Amino acid sequence: GVDDKRDSHNDEFDRKFAKLVLQRMAALIRENETTYAILAAGPRMLGHLRDNRELLPRVDIGELPKHLSEMSAHDLCQRLEADKLI
Repeated sequence: GVDDKRDSHNDEFDRKFAKLVLQRMAALIRENETTYAILAAGPRMLGHLRDNRELLPRVDIGELPKHLSEMSAHDLCQRLEADKLI
């Protein structure tokens, strides 16, 4: 029904957005010779990012066990510092 079409449309939008994010990240990495970047995403978006992994062939993608995208900026910073990621 209508919900199925809406879900399908939202999923397609998320897939395209994930691809755009990775394309932009790849450009920033090239332009700035970046060697390290952190991208937080919810489980569904993370799946779409993995599907487009080939856009960042020389970048290691790691995951943390906690769902970080719902944390405040302050809490996220503290968590990343505690994990020695920043």
